[in-house]
Amino acid sequence: MTNTYWYRDIKYALGSADTVLVDGYPMNMHYQVSFMGGLFLRFNLDRKNSIFLQADYTRLKAADVITLEVDPKTYLALPDIRTEPIIGKEGRVLVTLGYQRTFPLPSRLNLFLQGGITMCYTQVIKSVMVVEGTEYSLINIYGNQYYVPNTNMQTQNIYQNAFGFGGFLGGGLGIPLTDRFGLEPGFYGQYYPANLTGYTNFRISFGAYLRLMIRFGGGSGE
Repeated sequence: MTNTYWYRDIKYALGSADTVLVDGYPMNMHYQVSFMGGLFLRFNLDRKNSIFLQADYTRLKAADVITLEVDPKTYLALPDIRTEPIIGKEGRVLVTLGYQRTFPLPSRLNLFLQGGITMCYTQVIKSVMVVEGTEYSLINIYGNQYYVPNTNMQTQNIYQNAFGFGGFLGGGLGIPLTDRFGLEPGFYGQYYPANLTGYTNFRISFGAYLRLMIRFGGGSGE
C-alpha cells in the first residue's frame, strides 16, 4: 500500500476517486492442510518394543481478509468498506525419530503408543494480497527498490525458510490383514516452532492418519 504504482493500481481496481485506507488487518487466519503424505519405517525389537522413523511432507494454506475503506467520507455517511483476501502457502517437511510401545490384544489387533523427536523444515511458497483478482506479493522480492512497471527491474530470490525442533506423541490401532500387510489408523500431536521470522513460538498441532503397512523380513505377522 506504500508502493506508488501498486497503490495506484489498487485504487483503480476498487474504483476509488481519492484514497484507499487499510481499515482492518486479518484476525482469524488459520492453517488448513491441502496435502499430506509420507513414509513410515519401523524396526521391531520384539513384539512390544519398536523404534521408528517417519518423514512427511505437508502443504499448508492460510487465508483471511484485509479490510479496506474506499474514499473515506468527511461527512456522516456509511463507509465504503471492502474485504480483500490475504493468502499464504507453506510447505513443511517433518522428520520424526521415535519409540513405539505395543499392547497386544486377545485378538490379532494391537494398540500402540508412540513418542519421539520431530524436526520440521518450513518454506514459504506464497504470500499475497489479492485485490479484485490481482495478486500483490507480500514478499520483498525487489529488495529496497520500489516496484516500477514496464522496467527491467531485477527480482530477488527470497527464501523464507527455517528449521524447528520439537516433540511428537501419538497412538493407534494395528489391524493385520495378512502376514505381510496391515492397516494402522491413528492420531498424533506435534509441538514445535516454525521458526520463521516473527514466528518462533512453539505451537501444537493435531492430526489423524491411515497407514498401509508392508512387512519385510521373516516372522509370521506379530
